[in-house]
Amino acid sequence: MLPIASVLALAALSSVACTPAETQAPPAERPAGQTASILPLKSLRLYETGMGYFERSGTLGGKASALPVPAGHLDDALKSLVVLNGGAAGRVTGVAFTSSVTRATARTRAGLPQNPDSPVGFQDLLTSMKGERVVIVRKELAAPEPAAKDADGVTPARPAPHDLGHGPIEGRVVEVTMEEDLARMHAILTHKDARLDATPKHLVVSVLTTRGEVLQLPAEEIATIRPVDPAFAARLDAAMDALSTRNAQNSRALELLGDARGDVTFGYIAETPLWRTSYRLVIGDKAELQGWALIHNDTDENWQGVHLELVNGEPDSFLFPLAAPRYARRALIHPDEPLSTLPQLGSTTADALWGEHLDGHGSGTGTGQGYGSGHGSLGGSHTTRSPTLRQGATSAESTGSSSLLSVGNLADLAPATGTEQGALFVYAVPTAFSLLARSSALVPFVKKNVEVESIALFGGVGAKARATLRFVNGTGQTLPAGTIAVFGAGGFTGESSLDRLKPGERRFLEIGNDLDAEVTEKKVTHKDEPKRLTFEARRLEEHFIRTSELAWEVENRSGQARTFYVVVAASQNAKITGTDRVDFDEVNKRAIAVFVVPPKTKATRTFTITEGLSTTYDTSQLTEKSAKMILAKSMIAAADLAVLRDSMDKVRAMENEAKNYRAIEKVVETTNTDLERFREDLKALGSNGGAANAGGVVATPLVKRLVDAEDRYAAAQKNRDAVAKALEDRTEALREALKKLETN
Repeated sequence: MLPIASVLALAALSSVACTPAETQAPPAERPAGQTASILPLKSLRLYETGMGYFERSGTLGGKASALPVPAGHLDDALKSLVVLNGGAAGRVTGVAFTSSVTRATARTRAGLPQNPDSPVGFQDLLTSMKGERVVIVRKELAAPEPAAKDADGVTPARPAPHDLGHGPIEGRVVEVTMEEDLARMHAILTHKDARLDATPKHLVVSVLTTRGEVLQLPAEEIATIRPVDPAFAARLDAAMDALSTRNAQNSRALELLGDARGDVTFGYIAETPLWRTSYRLVIGDKAELQGWALIHNDTDENWQGVHLELVNGEPDSFLFPLAAPRYARRALIHPDEPLSTLPQLGSTTADALWGEHLDGHGSGTGTGQGYGSGHGSLGGSHTTRSPTLRQGATSAESTGSSSLLSVGNLADLAPATGTEQGALFVYAVPTAFSLLARSSALVPFVKKNVEVESIALFGGVGAKARATLRFVNGTGQTLPAGTIAVFGAGGFTGESSLDRLKPGERRFLEIGNDLDAEVTEKKVTHKDEPKRLTFEARRLEEHFIRTSELAWEVENRSGQARTFYVVVAASQNAKITGTDRVDFDEVNKRAIAVFVVPPKTKATRTFTITEGLSTTYDTSQLTEKSAKMILAKSMIAAADLAVLRDSMDKVRAMENEAKNYRAIEKVVETTNTDLERFREDLKALGSNGGAANAGGVVATPLVKRLVDAEDRYAAAQKNRDAVAKALEDRTEALREALKKLETN
């Protein structure tokens, strides 16, 4: 039956799809039979966000003009369509287009299942015709071809066609149902080896003919079925258009209305493939950067002589459903007394409604609404405020760049940050651009000499060298992100990638391993000179100058002089002396020591790094020992040391209170352990373990020990809370004393 249903479905579709797309065009002032001409595409601007700005120009006078827009882009076009030139001798009065409907709306109008994701079967098509006047042509009453036997070796019996003559049947579809196939079931039951697992069914169409007859026609007898009402055919045709898998790609013409006699220019945005970038860097006497853009024309229209612009920027754009009709939901106002649209006794009796009352209750079923009750509980738990104490933790939390001692700013060595030329950067292709529909092209958009230096880059002393290009964007243009292939020395030398680069910005482009360069550390010494004490954000900071003397061995095994860029472990607040140059990687915030090494050379280079650093101490963990170590640094300003020296009694008081807190915390933990053990033991004794004598005195010794432990635990918790409060007071007193070190 499946092949027959498929044929019938195709026949039904071909019979109802009788309205060509041209007849559905909007009512426009055009002569009969004339189609709208496509307004030529003159300019196209592609954005890196995946949208395009299409600009078309032409003349509206004399004939209708149109903008070819895919159905999926119709909302974008209606949202953004702009008239840039209304015509020299007239005006633009509007834009007309065939109404767009959603898949669910199209299904609803055609009487198909509303779920837009459910498949539309032949039964659904027939069901959509319920109540419609139809013309049914049955299959010829010729001898059928022998039917194939089923898995049980049974040849299905074909029901005899109804003797209704050979002419078409006219009438209205009453119902479409799945009915038991009695002939098939009889053939199975009469076969000696047959097994009936399920009652076979087939599709049946019930029809009320124009002569008042009610017929049941099995679907296998129907050759074609055609609705008489052309409006139904149009609705079903619109549904097929909306349900088409290529509906979003099908072109939808926007017809331009107006009486303009001169040139008219329209612009609109639509979704386009992303244009992407790749670069080639050719290194010779000069370094030349070639930028190429990959362009895709995914439309059905050939681009002929278009002015193409590529935009490096990200203007906001959003989707908004605009093309399809929308309906607001209204509140349903009904009478206070609900009234039915069907008569109460139309298909039953009062006795049937009342029921038989065989068990004292009505035999009918009722529905009720249950209400669950939610229960909530408000509970609280006492949380003790306890300071954060890390036993054995160091009081020095971290060492970093000093905010007080300024030695130098290595970031000043990086080139000036590039500037945008407006919010967008536009690359205009200099010549007219043509590209066939559904084609792609690689288009050059930049060709400029740039500043490039070939170096050996080390991520640190001892790290493997990387062949690297120190690349400066001197094109005057913002370069989009993309891959970059490097050519030189007669061939390919490596490749890397560029992120978005503004004019004047610089990047280090690693293109491969460098096997002829090596840097190893021979010696390093550090010397710290404490200078100041400050108190900021509840923390004590010791500021000092660190001078590091380094000796590195550099080796160049190649036959050419090389420039080594070696990343050094130094803060930004530093000064480096003794190297050939100093640089700074602004992207990764790294200081770089630069050495120029002659060919075939191994040498030791010494240099000095001077940094302004600071060590930070958490005052809540400051101890007498760590404070005395700071006081021993006589190079710290005398006034700063005096403040810390005057605070020593508060440091000792806080440290002693911290010792008390740790001791009482151990008592609490031990008591809690005993308490949990007593409870487990008591649970093991069962209910008799808690028996009391007549005087109410606890008789079991275990219970008494449990009660005593609970008292000790409560007392220990109370003591701990008191010590915690005292420790907080001591810590706050120390912070108040150290506030004299605050800097403005």
